[in-house]
Amino acid sequence: MNKKQGRSKSKLSRNQVNLYWVTTPDGDEDWFILAHSRKEAEDFHESGEGYEEGNAEAELILSNVRGVVLDRPEPHTRDYWTSYPRHAQLEDLQKFGFEVINDGQVSSRRIVRLAGRTFSEGDLELLVQAAIRKKSGIAKDDGTIN
Repeated sequence: MNKKQGRSKSKLSRNQVNLYWVTTPDGDEDWFILAHSRKEAEDFHESGEGYEEGNAEAELILSNVRGVVLDRPEPHTRDYWTSYPRHAQLEDLQKFGFEVINDGQVSSRRIVRLAGRTFSEGDLELLVQAAIRKKSGIAKDDGTIN
């Protein structure tokens, strides 16, 4: 292979976006990241969620994907939805063939499935929502009052 072919292949791999399932030992913020590399996904997760370097582990789930460009006015601009790394949204996952088991509206924890494997969002958001419900006198995810 000549140098020009090698550079071209390298350039393509840097532009390729992959879907990673990123976890930490405490499981508090586990979720999907769209990134160019495993390291980029881990660094983005650690930085964005407040973990120390080396705490996140990214598992490649799908390669060479493109996220959905959302027309949401908040909290991000269009530039956010077209740049990487970023957190995957349910719309991205549905585009990639995931089945949404729970969209987070009922129990605050997003749960999706792909090829027989179930992925559940980290526990931190679930714990925060449980504390809010308890403080408000709401006992269960279904809104039942204590």
